[in-house]
Amino acid sequence: IIEGKTTQKDIYVNLPDLNNILKYEPISDNLQLAKDYCILASLTGMRFESLQIAYLEPIQRHKDFFYIHSKQNKTDTECYIPLMKPALDILKKYGNRFPKFPANHILNKDLKDLFELSGIDTIIDITHDTYNSKIIIEKKKIYEIISTHDFRKSFVTNLNNNNVDESIIMDITHPNKKPKHAMSAVYNKSTLLDKAIKFYNEVNRVNKLSSNDFYC
Repeated sequence: IIEGKTTQKDIYVNLPDLNNILKYEPISDNLQLAKDYCILASLTGMRFESLQIAYLEPIQRHKDFFYIHSKQNKTDTECYIPLMKPALDILKKYGNRFPKFPANHILNKDLKDLFELSGIDTIIDITHDTYNSKIIIEKKKIYEIISTHDFRKSFVTNLNNNNVDESIIMDITHPNKKPKHAMSAVYNKSTLLDKAIKFYNEVNRVNKLSSNDFYC
């Protein structure tokens, strides 16, 4: 295996598994924070770096929904992210703010424990590159490899699987990314709040067509 070569893992947490975690009753404060991180990250698409400082931001309200004004430090961007009911239920426990999460390496360990104790053992393929240009496929259970980074992918994949338009999802995950068509970038002057409203309305529209109520 080539040292320093990034291992590839095709991993996201699907909606049935997220609902199982939502129902799981943690047996420690660490597991509770891991559960809260899992749900909040899956509902907001925020990176660990953004969620770790989210407690500094007050929860704001539009006439139809609550949202957080998130600073994406990694990409030096910002966005308004609507907060669905499962997220709001979590925030109530922390005085209507985001909780303070532990360091990344601690949270990653707690997430692995959370998934194992929740009985989530989906098999995941891990791809390794080798010196002779061959590919090694290793199979591991999801609770062995889950990390904070995987929930942003869960946010995008689950919404996409539930027929939310990709451009609407991108307005939340990459709000400053230019549209494919240059002319659209010139004439489209939607504000961050405009994009948040569009996202909220679209998620609610597709949610009515789905039997899964995670995005309620």
